[in-house]
Amino acid sequence: LNIGYTNHSGNYYLNGQLMKLKVWDIIRTDNEIRESFENKDIYLNNLNIDFVNNLLLYIPMNKNEYIYTYSIGINKVTSKYQISYLGNVLNKLSSYIFNGSSNFIELREEISPKLSDSDFTIEFWAKLTVPTDIHTILIQGNYSIEGDSINIYYDTNNKLFLNLNERWISCDINSYYDKWIHIAFRSEEHTSELQSR
Repeated sequence: LNIGYTNHSGNYYLNGQLMKLKVWDIIRTDNEIRESFENKDIYLNNLNIDFVNNLLLYIPMNKNEYIYTYSIGINKVTSKYQISYLGNVLNKLSSYIFNGSSNFIELREEISPKLSDSDFTIEFWAKLTVPTDIHTILIQGNYSIEGDSINIYYDTNNKLFLNLNERWISCDINSYYDKWIHIAFRSEEHTSELQSR
């Protein structure tokens, strides 16, 4: 799982900021997503001691660590890992600044949540810059294997895309550049939805 970079059909980096990236293995309800939008997701404060059902990955983007949850039999285990930010730039708003040319986050395959053939919700805060090319936000999988890819990106057509196994949804983001917006993608079997506020 890469955040902020792909080399699929070229080298495409993110130019902008991200914070509070969450990956769930369920379809979050509108009310649950609104809770994140309103920054009422206080359950994130206790992730070191409390397990949050269905939260597979949380990257706060304000320090060099992330939370990953996985199953061992019927037990859930929450672990903290160090992130090797490539070109680390953290700012006062507790976000990670991607410079559009050299820095990104790469999570090892064995600890990345598997998304391509499952129900999921991905949500995060973003402050995107006006695009000069394709800007990759998140990518996972292999495009040469059918049913094994997911890509979130935006481009010079002012569209934000979710490409899930070569099926796309998009929305216009022309009026949202250089502003903090909350973005949520929900995908259930063969339907996908995008929300931004």
